[in-house]
Amino acid sequence: MSNITVHGGKKLSGEITPSGNKNSVLPILCASLLTDETVILHNVPDLLDVNKLVDQLAAIGSLIAWNKETTTIKINNEHINASLFADDFPVGMRGSILLFSPLLYRMKKLKMKNEIGGCSLGIREIDPHVDVLEALGAKVKRGKTLEFSIDGRFVGNDLWPDYMSVTTTENFINAAVLAKGKSKMVNSASEPHVQELCVFLTKLGAKIEGIGASTLVIEGVKQLHGTEYTIGSDHHEITTFLALGAMTGGEIKVHNALPQHFPLIVRSFKKLGVEIEYEGTTAIVRENQSLVIEKPFTSNMLQKIEAAPWPYFP
Repeated sequence: MSNITVHGGKKLSGEITPSGNKNSVLPILCASLLTDETVILHNVPDLLDVNKLVDQLAAIGSLIAWNKETTTIKINNEHINASLFADDFPVGMRGSILLFSPLLYRMKKLKMKNEIGGCSLGIREIDPHVDVLEALGAKVKRGKTLEFSIDGRFVGNDLWPDYMSVTTTENFINAAVLAKGKSKMVNSASEPHVQELCVFLTKLGAKIEGIGASTLVIEGVKQLHGTEYTIGSDHHEITTFLALGAMTGGEIKVHNALPQHFPLIVRSFKKLGVEIEYEGTTAIVRENQSLVIEKPFTSNMLQKIEAAPWPYFP
C-alpha cells in the first residue's frame, strides 16, 4: 500500500470544478443498451469502475469512442453480439448488476452464476434485483446458475421493495421504460444519480413520473432513441471540497455545485459553524469560518448529523 504524507497548517483556497458523478455514469452507460441509436455522454470521469464497464460493453460488441481529455464518450449498441456473452454474466464490481435488466431485454435469455461482486462496503445481494425482474414478467430458473428469460418485453407491474436500494431502483427503471403497460415502484431510491438516470432516459423518449420522489410511475414505450447528455457533478466531491476550505480556513469556490440538491447539506454545515453561499451554481465557503457548533434549542442534546438514504444527509 502506498503512503500519503500530509503537511498541514496551510489554507486551501481556489476554484475547482468537480468530476462527473460515477454513480450516474454507470447506470446511464448500461441504459444505453436500450437503444440502437448513438448516445453521447459528456463529463465522464476516468475512474476504474467506468473503465471496467466500458471494457465489458466493448467485449460484447458496443462501439465506444472515449476521449478522456474532453471527458466525452460516444457509444452505439446496434450490433452487440449475444454470443460473445455466452453464460458468463460479468461479476466483480458494483456496476455489473446494473447490466442485469438492459442485457436481459436485449438478449431475452441470460445466465448468471449465483453470486455478485460489490465494493469496499461489501457484497451486494442480488435477491431484490431478482424480485424486480420476476415482478416485471421475467421467468427465473434457480440453481447454481440462475437462468432468466423474457417473452419479448418486460410486463408492467407494481412493486414495493423491503428497503430503498439505488441499484434495485435503477434496474427497475431500466426494465420498466420498455415494458408493456404501466409500472410503479413505491419505496424507490431517489439519490441524485437515480434522478439523473431518469432524466437521461426521458431524453431518450421514456415516460417517467415522480423523479426525485419515493414513488416512481413509468409508462412503457415501444422504442427509445439516441441523445446527447452531460453527466452532473459528484455531490460527494462538492461537499468534500467545501469541507476542506472550512477546515483549513481558506476560501474555495466549487463550480457546477448542484444547488438543487444541497439545502440539507448546507444546513448541516451551518450546524458546525460553516456558512455556505451560492452564486448561481457556484458554491462558496469563505475563509476563516467560525467552526463553532450551533447550540440546539433542546439544550440537553447535542447537534446531530445522521447519514441515511437520500434525501437524508448522504
